[in-house]
Amino acid sequence: MLQEHLHHLPPLTSDDLAMLQEVFDQVCKMKSLEKMSQEAEDMAATILHYFQHGVQKPSQLLRLLV
Repeated sequence: MLQEHLHHLPPLTSDDLAMLQEVFDQVCKMKSLEKMSQEAEDMAATILHYFQHGVQKPSQLLRLLV
């Protein structure tokens, strides 16, 4: 029953992961976040959410996040 309400997202490629890591690193640097902090973890989740919902260019992600 729960399965009916879940939407399936395509898997991330290694290129996707590399780009997302670069965005994460840039955001952490720009916001002076410690990469192992809760705030950085929340930021990583937000980056992934935006990416999976159509914001797939690094420049667009950065604009939304900083």
